[in-house]
Amino acid sequence: MTTYSIARAKESAVTIMELIAALAIVAILIVGALSLYNLAASNAQSSQLLRNIISLQSTVREAWQGKGGYGTSPINPVVTQLGSVPSDWSINGSTITNQYGGTVTITGNTATFRIELTDVPTAACGKLLTSLNRSWASVAVGSATPITAFPIQMATAADAAQCGQGDRLSITLESR
Repeated sequence: MTTYSIARAKESAVTIMELIAALAIVAILIVGALSLYNLAASNAQSSQLLRNIISLQSTVREAWQGKGGYGTSPINPVVTQLGSVPSDWSINGSTITNQYGGTVTITGNTATFRIELTDVPTAACGKLLTSLNRSWASVAVGSATPITAFPIQMATAADAAQCGQGDRLSITLESR
């Protein structure tokens, strides 16, 4: 083997090592970009969930304004008849399904009404709870004790008795 061939072989080896290093860097960048995209998409869905709940709250309040209370019956049929179900939720009869595939059940509770959401991801729970204001009487995650003091701090929302209960949660909001 000539000196020229050995030098050329060493050059190729360095080029392959550089190529492997470059591919590793590109892979790390792609993983990072996908993580940021997933985080942004999750935040967007959480924000949309909050907007949808506030819209439902407003619709129910307007529909029952001046009636002296909300009764104790299911309110889903009224909301669907009014065409007030958020566009990213689906309707099958009077069953409303949220963007996460869980059900949305709205029920009168005499002087208040409840919106119960199922299959809410843990990541959306904290954002939802910390974004609620005093227009809500209470909020409970699963079977935890309802929270009645608003605004809710992130430490309270993240507590094991609230948003830390599992991957898919049931959240019940009660509106005045």
